[in-house]
Amino acid sequence: MICPTCKVKLNDDLNKCPLCGKLISINNKQSGLYSSDIEYYQSSFDILYFTRIIVIMLIISSIITVICNFAINHTLTWSLIVVCSSFYLITHRLYFTSLNRILVFIINTIALELLLLSIVYIANGYNWYLCLVMPFVLMVAIYVIICYCLFNRENILRCISYKLFYIAICLIVINGLIKTFLYNCFYITWSIYAVIPLLVLSIIIFILSFNNRIVSEIKKRTFI
Repeated sequence: MICPTCKVKLNDDLNKCPLCGKLISINNKQSGLYSSDIEYYQSSFDILYFTRIIVIMLIISSIITVICNFAINHTLTWSLIVVCSSFYLITHRLYFTSLNRILVFIINTIALELLLLSIVYIANGYNWYLCLVMPFVLMVAIYVIICYCLFNRENILRCISYKLFYIAICLIVINGLIKTFLYNCFYITWSIYAVIPLLVLSIIIFILSFNNRIVSEIKKRTFI
């Protein structure tokens, strides 16, 4: 028996071609003839259906957790972490919809902040959360949004310049927030050693971004 598609010789006991994967009907085996009765199997994975099942499971698990927590402690404590974790995971499903990616990312960031806030609520650590964790998460989220907005822009050098400048500002803010949390005074120390080179590089790259020849050469060699 020969596969009608890839012309490979097959043994009579095979149900499908090992090369192309087409199934051979029983009638074809018995008659030795090749009809158009060959079956095609296409594997398709419905990601929306799969994520919908996960969302339903997360919602049911969260409800059960809240009921158990309230029945045992007569208040809501650790179940808040489970609910916020489920909400954070559920927001990831929005990436597979037609919503704007930046809007989905903002919703996802808010869900992450709520999750961290629930952990802080249980641990009674509002100070370090408000002074350190929340600003840091927001700065990372803003950086991701900036990268997304600048992606595929024509002037790649100017995009790099903006990103370096934002990283320098973030380092100053992080350094100041840590000092404020520890010593109740906003001042910068170690960040200055990283900020100065970043700002100098940012300025140099920004100036070079107006040279069209350099920009075109970079785009040609990096396939951007």
